[in-house]
Amino acid sequence: MDRGGVLRATAPCSEDARLESCAALAAGLATLLVLAKSSHDELLVHRTRSRTMTPQAELLWAFVPPRTIGTDDVTSTALLEPAYDAGGDAIDHSLGDGVLHLALLDAMGHDLASGGTGAVALGASRATRRAGARWTSPPPSTRR
Repeated sequence: MDRGGVLRATAPCSEDARLESCAALAAGLATLLVLAKSSHDELLVHRTRSRTMTPQAELLWAFVPPRTIGTDDVTSTALLEPAYDAGGDAIDHSLGDGVLHLALLDAMGHDLASGGTGAVALGASRATRRAGARWTSPPPSTRR
C-alpha cells in the first residue's frame, strides 16, 4: 500500500490486540480513500503539490503505479525524479504469482514527445507481461 501520511486512531477498548487491529483497519481505509481521490480531486492535488507539473510529468504520473507495493515477503518503492519535470523516464512494478515484476524505462529527453514515448513503452511493457511473457537473462555462456 502507498504511504499516504500519518493517522492516529483511538477508541475505548480494553483489548490491546483488538485496538491495534481497529487502528490498522482505520488507517488502511483512510489511506485508500485519500489515494482513490488523489488524482481526481483538485483540492487534494493542489494541497499536495509544491509547484505546477509539466505536461509530460502529468502524462507519466497518470500511468505509473502506486509508489510502494508489497507483501510480507517483498516491498518495492519507486519514484520519478524530478517529480514535477519528469520526461521520458517511467517505472512499473507489480506483484503476481509470488513474483515481483520491475520495469525501468528511459525514453531520453524531457519534453512532451519523450513523456508520450515513456507512457507508450509503459503500456507495451504491461501488455506484454499481462499476456504471459516472462523476461529472463540469457544463459552465462551467451553473455559477452
